[in-house]
Amino acid sequence: MRRKNFIRADEFPWDVGTQSAQDVPVVYDSGDYLAGLDRALELSNYSTWRKAQAAERARGDSGRWLGIGLGAYTMLTGLGPHESTLLRVDPSGKVALVTGSSPHGQGTATALAQIVGDVLGIAPDRISVAHGRYRHHSLRSGHLCQSQRRDGWQLGVRRGPAGARQSDGARSAQA
Repeated sequence: MRRKNFIRADEFPWDVGTQSAQDVPVVYDSGDYLAGLDRALELSNYSTWRKAQAAERARGDSGRWLGIGLGAYTMLTGLGPHESTLLRVDPSGKVALVTGSSPHGQGTATALAQIVGDVLGIAPDRISVAHGRYRHHSLRSGHLCQSQRRDGWQLGVRRGPAGARQSDGARSAQA
């Protein structure tokens, strides 16, 4: 394991020396990558797998090839300039939220329905969420934002608040 390549906790903030696609300087503000790695090794029973690997190698030609791979990376999140959404409420009260971003298995539709439901005061199961439909509304920024970041934190930073703003506007229009 190449622990020496990780930024140490006492080295933050860490200026990467580059800029994002939105011309924002890339500076990592905090982290403890070594502690994260140690926890991942613990949760995956890494030492047990290394022992199994050694046992298989000791068997020579009759042993299995047992490979173990690890990877670590840091990604930008929460950039913008904004997240685009469109909220539709039909005369029957059915609510549809359209967002330009596409989910990647992190429960985005459920979370967005809960956020919109909280703002409108309705149950989340009365809200449909459509993803990746950026051509259906004028801002068209979701596809760009999502193509640069594929993690769940984006939901809380951009998509959730965008959905809440749309919901708040719809609630105000009803009053």
